[in-house]
Amino acid sequence: MPLFRKKPILRPLIVEAHQVKELVYVETISSGTMRALPGDWIVSNVWGDQSICKNEDFIREYEPVDDPN
Repeated sequence: MPLFRKKPILRPLIVEAHQVKELVYVETISSGTMRALPGDWIVSNVWGDQSICKNEDFIREYEPVDDPN
């Protein structure tokens, strides 16, 4: 899965994320069942929790990472 870094880089937070092409329901630790619509991103953090991020927010808050080190 592609890696992304949260902006701004005060303390880099590397996450895995993928954009969905169809309606998907995701079980999250913090918010229960969430609905991802086409174009939304499913973001998985280092603790294994997932969240849904709208495309506009994802573009504003994350950038691709080639080498996480």
